[in-house]
Amino acid sequence: MIMKFDLIIRNGQVVDGSGRAAFPADIGIRSGRIEGLGTLPGGWSPEELDASGMTVSPGFIDCHSHADLALLASDLEDEKLRMGVTTEVIGQCGYTAFPVSDRFRSLRAASMAGFLPGIRLAWDWATLAEYRAACSAAGLTHNMVPLVGHGSVRMAVMGNRPDRPSAAEFEQMRQLVRQSMQAGAFGLSSGLIYPPACYADPDEIVTLCRVVADCQGLYATHTRGETAGLIDASVEEALATSSASGVSLQISHLKVIGLAPGSRGKVDQVLGRIEKARRDGIKVHFDCYPYTEGSTLLSTLLPRWAHMQGVDGLVANLKDPQTRAKIRRDIETDAATWENWVQTCGFKAIKIGALGRGRPDPIVGMDLAAIAEQRRRDPLEVLFDILIAEHADVIMVFSMMDEKDMLAALAHPQGMVGTDAIPCPPGQGRPHPRGYGAFPRILGRYVRDQRALALAEAIRKMTSLPAQKFGLKERGLVQEGQFADLVVFDPGQIIDRATYEDPRRHPEGIKAVVVNGSTAVLDGRITSRRSGRFLTPSASASA
Repeated sequence: MIMKFDLIIRNGQVVDGSGRAAFPADIGIRSGRIEGLGTLPGGWSPEELDASGMTVSPGFIDCHSHADLALLASDLEDEKLRMGVTTEVIGQCGYTAFPVSDRFRSLRAASMAGFLPGIRLAWDWATLAEYRAACSAAGLTHNMVPLVGHGSVRMAVMGNRPDRPSAAEFEQMRQLVRQSMQAGAFGLSSGLIYPPACYADPDEIVTLCRVVADCQGLYATHTRGETAGLIDASVEEALATSSASGVSLQISHLKVIGLAPGSRGKVDQVLGRIEKARRDGIKVHFDCYPYTEGSTLLSTLLPRWAHMQGVDGLVANLKDPQTRAKIRRDIETDAATWENWVQTCGFKAIKIGALGRGRPDPIVGMDLAAIAEQRRRDPLEVLFDILIAEHADVIMVFSMMDEKDMLAALAHPQGMVGTDAIPCPPGQGRPHPRGYGAFPRILGRYVRDQRALALAEAIRKMTSLPAQKFGLKERGLVQEGQFADLVVFDPGQIIDRATYEDPRRHPEGIKAVVVNGSTAVLDGRITSRRSGRFLTPSASASA
């Protein structure tokens, strides 16, 4: 009997995402799903792929993505496909493109400009449904799992005001969260070091998380502090939020920032606290990325109060001599009440990644100490001048942790993988290489070369674990009936090639990527097929 499929992948070694060892099998795909798994001698398809000597795994799930605005630009998501990503969780760190209120539309657009350097969008949507329609019309290369951002919700109601919301404003925020959840958000994200979210007290977050829990969503948080002096209290706040609201918790990009002796080894204590919380019944996981450098907005180096009037106010503060002096004093003297990365990492560790004005500049790729030396200026004055000149639209890349500590998080059984990458259009700056190589880096450098974790376990952490956590029904495993999101790679050759000096280099060793049954990448080339979609919550995030 002849079985007809749309695509057959033959002769591969399947690592199915469950954590078990590889096994030989053919995979028959029909109507976007896996309909045959095993020996398929009678199978026929107009398209066949020989995976001899290759591993076939579920498509990788990027648990922490900042591609929200890149979905509306041309071809910026191809790089995720090239490294095997078939699903992304967008809307992280409280920054989402929705909800948007007419009153604070320009403020929201300005605050997110750095997430798509050099490109300005219309911002003619307000809700998740409208944003999703705009992205779908542009064409999706792979699947999207949207979160709604606490920072965006707060800004839609209150702008950048630092005070506690009134009863009426609280109700507006609850309604916006509920509406977003009902429209297809999988949960709430927060970025508690970024304005305006940093002005929220824990009760505000708990209140909104109760709405999320009622809708069976999860809470992903960039905690209130990741330095050695702040992380204990910050993780405790996140755990307490989960306990009080009943929401499933995802700690974003888990790490301890700082290169001093007091920071090294601290991540083990944090992991121990997470393990205890799980024993106590709290549903907590985390994500991380396989690099010792991070990346975010350069303006994050300034104290929180300096951001209260938005980007325009921040620039005005830097131009005013007295306020500028106060900002300097806080950076030089205060590392206890806010995330002061100048003190914990130093100027030599902080590099300019991208400038938002869309023009080349020799300072891109240079650290602040080198720029200061070149200009014969004080490093803080250089920092302030750059923020003024670029209207705070600057991305930085900075060294911040030890590889041993990073690996402790990466190898932990409750940890998942996220790129945390900010997309940069071609010709715009020097982005972090994690947006081009994170998943191949794990499989090549840390699985094959360093044996820091086993292949089957690494694949589980990239596929079935996040699928279970985020409630992605029928994804994350190579099983009959599952959606056919797949990666075919050579385990002996797969490796990242993106570096900090040349971050846009494509990885090697990936033969094919399949999204919803359609071949999206073949032999390193992007096909014309756009078979991605916005996913819809279908199950409780109960892991």
